[in-house]
Amino acid sequence: MLYESKALFEDQLAAAAPAAVTGHLAATLAWMSERPLQPGQRYLMKLATATVAATVTVLRDQVDVNTLERVPAAVLPLNGIGHVELMLDCPVACDPYRDNRDTGGFILIDRIGNDTVAAGLIESPYL
Repeated sequence: MLYESKALFEDQLAAAAPAAVTGHLAATLAWMSERPLQPGQRYLMKLATATVAATVTVLRDQVDVNTLERVPAAVLPLNGIGHVELMLDCPVACDPYRDNRDTGGFILIDRIGNDTVAAGLIESPYL
């Protein structure tokens, strides 16, 4: 019985797709800073055990929490939820959050004050 369980476990490990290694991501952010997010700002991104410099290059839209519709936005205010694109200074191994929450979730940290400013979910890595 132990042998069968071990074989099933090894099959699952072998079947798992490797994480993408990329420096360009599409993500959903929950913004937690009183200073609004503006495209072009640089942060530290903590993903699993990696910490890399990241720039929010595009704020695609914001989610209207009352209707759940996506609406255009120039900035993302405190408690706002938005869809962004991030460029990283060096590539990281990551997955979409729906596939693997360990390598699909991250936080953004203010580089100067060391405050956590956002929690993020990777929608898709750009390869």
